[in-house]
Amino acid sequence: MKTVSKIVTPLGTIWLISLCMMGLQPAWADDCNISTTSPNYYAWSENVGWTNWHASYACVSVAPTYLVGYVWAENIGWIKLGSTPPYHNTTSANWGVNRNSGTGALSGYAWSENVGWINFNVTADNPGGVSMNTSTGKFDGYAWAENVGYIHFQNSTDYYVEMTGPLVVDLVSFTAQGVENHMLLKWETASEMDNAGFHIWRRKTKVGTYSKITQTPIPAEGGATSGATYTYNDTDVTPPQAWYYKLEDISNAGASTFHGPVLGVVGDAAVKVVDGSTTIGVGDMAQGMGEIIIEGTGQHTVTTGRYADNPVGAPTFSPTGDYWFVDVTDLSGLNSVTIRFCPAESNNTVYYWDGGNWIKCSQQEYTDRCIAVMISSSTSPQISDLSMLIFALSRGSSTAIPTLSEWGMIVFCLLLMITAIVVMRRRRFGLKSNY
Repeated sequence: MKTVSKIVTPLGTIWLISLCMMGLQPAWADDCNISTTSPNYYAWSENVGWTNWHASYACVSVAPTYLVGYVWAENIGWIKLGSTPPYHNTTSANWGVNRNSGTGALSGYAWSENVGWINFNVTADNPGGVSMNTSTGKFDGYAWAENVGYIHFQNSTDYYVEMTGPLVVDLVSFTAQGVENHMLLKWETASEMDNAGFHIWRRKTKVGTYSKITQTPIPAEGGATSGATYTYNDTDVTPPQAWYYKLEDISNAGASTFHGPVLGVVGDAAVKVVDGSTTIGVGDMAQGMGEIIIEGTGQHTVTTGRYADNPVGAPTFSPTGDYWFVDVTDLSGLNSVTIRFCPAESNNTVYYWDGGNWIKCSQQEYTDRCIAVMISSSTSPQISDLSMLIFALSRGSSTAIPTLSEWGMIVFCLLLMITAIVVMRRRRFGLKSNY
């Protein structure tokens, strides 16, 4: 009797868990993209038998960067492929199976209540790991479960797991375009499986933490077999500006996938990513800027822009009406930055705004109809000031009216007196001759 109870109890537990999962997860059976053609949804384990990746009550969805859902194994019950994406796999709260969208390689962990962790990572004992062919959608390779051994995903003639439907959200395009005084974001999907909606995120630079700018999700309009076109206007921008945007799609279960980033520029602005010492040419600069010469090491994002009007305090000089900004990210490693303003005249002068006053740039030189402003750690402004630093160009002083010296005035007065005397004598002579 004891022997029988040891067998019945685990099986009873498996079926109870399975019944609960059936009740909690019926949606996955309708929203998954694994093949429904047998045997193209089976993987095999020598110790636990078949695992079904498109079961009746729950199945698997392949997203661009992760897998989500449940696999049914007839002898061990349900296998869950992740908690809540993104899967960092650093703790027991953020585990899951990730997918490299470029190579198709899988990584991370799945979980079974009955056999524990299932490892999809490449290891010394399993150098091939598991991958999904990005062209055919077929899975191949081995995953390792410490309590049941290897799970094989493809046999050349008998079975394999295959993705045949679209990705959870199959994104066709995502763009950001400056239009007058706002940014127009557009994206198009080919299909949207189990998609609840979208959020928009943005940041001044490409790398770093993005901020969400949509208060509520933009509702999904596509479906499992159809896509949709979306637009969003970001009006919280002031030309000239450049922003990086990411698009987040959110599943009905709350899982997120990020797309992008894409760069958008509103107004007369330009962005250039540089690495080490280099020169940014005219085509990559805002209008009225000749070039920027970078001396130093490391990667930097250089953003330039030209304002239509004075964006700060009233100038103490006669301005030409031209105002620019220069913004450089990650200032470490920079030795000097030389900015050329073109075209310019020899009597023009470049000033910068220090937050309260207009200050004349300390190192500037006029050459080839351009004014070159050199900025380093010892100049004014300094390298550390190159964060949305605003510049302006003065008209220069007018040509002075020539003046006579003191002796020149005396000579001039004497000449006037002599001239007057001569004129008077001629008039008198003329009058006498008439008589």
